[in-house]
Amino acid sequence: MSWDLSLLRIDLAEFVRRYNDATRDQDGAIVPAVVTVYEDRSFDLMTKSPTTAYLLRGAAGVEKGSGSPGRNGVGSITEEQLRRIAEVKMPDLNVSSVENAMRVVAVMQHGYAGGHLTKWMAHLRIPL
Repeated sequence: MSWDLSLLRIDLAEFVRRYNDATRDQDGAIVPAVVTVYEDRSFDLMTKSPTTAYLLRGAAGVEKGSGSPGRNGVGSITEEQLRRIAEVKMPDLNVSSVENAMRVVAVMQHGYAGGHLTKWMAHLRIPL
């Protein structure tokens, strides 16, 4: 990351300070950011919510995801945990309800909306 930002010739120390300040309460989470650099080399920094994979691994209590997503699961989460993750991710998603955010998070995790996931989503009354 620093190599990419150094090509833009912004003040890396200032970037790191602002990023750390913005993510201080997220204790070790992987937090994506959008950086807008202007001609005078000033910049704006906007942080997003932690990655979906990070949130799901934390909820499932696993350190690493599956080597074969959609085929070999490594953990599970409850509907309530999925709802909490969807609520965290909602500002970054183009959805109008928590239920739709739950669907997006579930599909993102499995990579497709088929098989056991379809049955599980039907149980939650989340339309495919």
